[in-house]
Amino acid sequence: MLKTETRVIEGLSVTVTQFSALRSLRLMARLGGLLAPMLSALEMLDGVDLKSDIPLRQLQPLVMQLFETLTPETAVSLAGELLLSSSVIYEDRKVELNDSSRIDLVFGGNLIGLLKSLAFSIEVNYRDFFGGTPAAEPTPS
Repeated sequence: MLKTETRVIEGLSVTVTQFSALRSLRLMARLGGLLAPMLSALEMLDGVDLKSDIPLRQLQPLVMQLFETLTPETAVSLAGELLLSSSVIYEDRKVELNDSSRIDLVFGGNLIGLLKSLAFSIEVNYRDFFGGTPAAEPTPS
């Protein structure tokens, strides 16, 4: 059964419903294709305390790899795909984020809210990859 979760992000009540199995698999393959090239750049951060100030020179390879991999068109397409099964309470009404004009309406001037909502969608849909509680518990035999 698909789960739905809600979180307040930057003053907006954001609701995300998990993707179907095949949609989740397709998107995971797409995300993997974007993130895999960054793994070598991430290795350079091995042993760095991410809670402290990180010298910019240590982040440079990671940021450069990200922008070489993620084109503007891919970023917009990926955002639309990640938010397709999401909604937001905006100006006291529910807005389904199922097209770019609605995403622009809700997140215009609030890029950090958009980025946090994308991260929330990834968290809801791929929790088991990040050490969280699995979406479904195994059934005892």
